[in-house]
Amino acid sequence: MSRKGLVVSRKWLLFGVVVVVGVGLDIWTKQWALSTLRLGETIYEWGGALKLTLSFNRGAAFGLSLGAASRVLFIIFSIVVLAWLL
Repeated sequence: MSRKGLVVSRKWLLFGVVVVVGVGLDIWTKQWALSTLRLGETIYEWGGALKLTLSFNRGAAFGLSLGAASRVLFIIFSIVVLAWLL
């Protein structure tokens, strides 16, 4: 294997590790929040420096809501964009 191929392989390995660790931390913190916090309750950690409140986003990205059909519209939009990308 050439030196360039080795460098690319290391970059992909690092990328894979970062993705796995990031997804793992995301899942762990969400499970922690669901098991520790109550809906609407606020707790303060680290002497009040960190404020945590459990809430759920009922809309789409950033709370955007297009009514009852939001989910269907965003699924259709996602399929169209994926088809276009392919």
